[in-house]
Amino acid sequence: EVVVTCTVSGKSHVDVWDWDGTSLSRVRDPAWFEKILAKKPNSDRAAEGLFGLGIERGLADDIGGAQEIFQLLVSTYPSFGVAARAQTAITEIGRRQRLADALNQTGFEELKAGAPELAAADLAEAALQNPGDPRIHYSLAVARVQTGDTLGALRALSRAVELAPHDALRDKARSDADLSPLRELPEFKEILQ
Repeated sequence: EVVVTCTVSGKSHVDVWDWDGTSLSRVRDPAWFEKILAKKPNSDRAAEGLFGLGIERGLADDIGGAQEIFQLLVSTYPSFGVAARAQTAITEIGRRQRLADALNQTGFEELKAGAPELAAADLAEAALQNPGDPRIHYSLAVARVQTGDTLGALRALSRAVELAPHDALRDKARSDADLSPLRELPEFKEILQ
């Protein structure tokens, strides 16, 4: 049995919950929706639920995961009205990623030129545009170290490490001279555990 909620608190997508007879759980796997759409190829609710899952991933800073779901909707289920919204979301994600990349590059160049305040501002904006990119958060940590914002640097580094898919970023941080002012802090050591 499926429980569907929609348009709650101004949201413009559906949330889908699965009742298995003993417990209610939020559906978070795109494959669940694909199974429904395979059985019921005209199920607008399933397509809307899949779109909602993409929105939820985007809101959780998983921009890549959101983009994959939207792409699935556009390429596999183009006849649903929600596919047009998914295409719009893909376009917006691409725009934001390009802007974040440009701001990240600008921030890197500003750091090299000795302008850490400008770099920190550009990198903070880049992190807002593409919050799931660990490289941006790492660069922001470096910029904040150079501006003397220790707490901001630790927060950015923590986020970068949290987002990194492997330990290479932790290893880099342990030996990166740009982060040396943080090295003896207990918070730094805790982040890199």
